[in-house]
Amino acid sequence: MSIKLCFHKDKTVDRPWRKYKDNINKNKQCWQTAKLKKFLKEGIDYVAAGTETIELPMNTAPSTYSVQVLSKKDGTYEQWGDSKEYTQTSDKCAHITTAIYENQPSALVGTQAFFTVFSIIVLVVSYAYDRSRN
Repeated sequence: MSIKLCFHKDKTVDRPWRKYKDNINKNKQCWQTAKLKKFLKEGIDYVAAGTETIELPMNTAPSTYSVQVLSKKDGTYEQWGDSKEYTQTSDKCAHITTAIYENQPSALVGTQAFFTVFSIIVLVVSYAYDRSRN
């Protein structure tokens, strides 16, 4: 089995590069990473009532996704399912929402701010000094 993340319809509006196509191999709505990786994870063995832990790659765009699971046999897709379909117990679509978080340490942010201000001060002082010498 293989797992894909697919952009929700509201995240494909005015984005022709995320266009939905009936052909699973050409459905660009399910290419989620910067390298246009087609599958989130491949080669998962089917186990009844089993679980699989999948980490999202660092370059996953902040958006809303559905999860698509594909079963392949002899090079063709036998079965597939998508979390955007309705379930028997809920009338809501299941989805995954990703967001960007700031992963720089605060000491580094403070150092960058200091050197930014310091470089502006050096620029102003050197300009004033150069103007006074001419």
